[in-house]
Amino acid sequence: MKKSLIISVLLLLFAMNTMALNAPTLSSPNDGIIYTTSVQPTVSWNSVSGANKYILDWDTISSFSSPKFRTFSTTYSYVNLTALMYGTTYYWRVRAVNESANDTSDYSAVRNFTTCSGPTLDYPNDGMIYSSTVKPTLYWNAITGVGSYILEWDTVSSFSSPKSFTTTSTSVNINALLYGTTYYWRVKATNSNDSDTSSYSAVRSFTTCSAPTLDSPNNGMVYTTTVRPTVYWNSITGAGRYILEWDTVSSFSSPKSF
Repeated sequence: MKKSLIISVLLLLFAMNTMALNAPTLSSPNDGIIYTTSVQPTVSWNSVSGANKYILDWDTISSFSSPKFRTFSTTYSYVNLTALMYGTTYYWRVRAVNESANDTSDYSAVRNFTTCSGPTLDYPNDGMIYSSTVKPTLYWNAITGVGSYILEWDTVSSFSSPKSFTTTSTSVNINALLYGTTYYWRVKATNSNDSDTSSYSAVRSFTTCSAPTLDSPNNGMVYTTTVRPTVYWNSITGAGRYILEWDTVSSFSSPKSF
């Protein structure tokens, strides 16, 4: 009786060990999702009873046979994918491996997702005219998985002679711009290992302030108790200094300055 019990247990263990694994069921992202702010999505699937690890495949074609094919082995039921290309559709699938590593399940169904194509600009709004700055701050939306952002600005929309700045932030404060000038700007991104660069964002423009605006005294004011008035003007962000001129004629043919 004891011997037969041991044999039965061994047979049961053997049967459990050799039982075919079910294929994983994919969980997230949904099939066909298009990411607008990520080149580093997390893919996940439901765990399989008896599985010791999972093998994830992803590729840029559904046959999983391109030079971009990658595979990854993990004991978790999710993987955070890194260093993907911008604006690219990826296909992915998962299979399970049992505890003794002597059997592999069928592949799951295949799903696909598309990474974002590039940054989107946030502020300033397109065509904005600044009244008090020649040192605006430009903002754009963050992308998960970015290594850095490259901002370009120019006085022509063709960007034939641009200035640029590379940053890991999603904003840049631009210095030393010209007064009363329209600037065009755009942003692109590199991924986390600099293996791919996104397309440029849409182009926006802004115009810097043209001059200070006078504050006090009001135009035409007649002083009755002073020959030494104080004059005021509104400040301009980014101005190095102000030059004040005054004269007894409106043509300023012989002005004094300060």
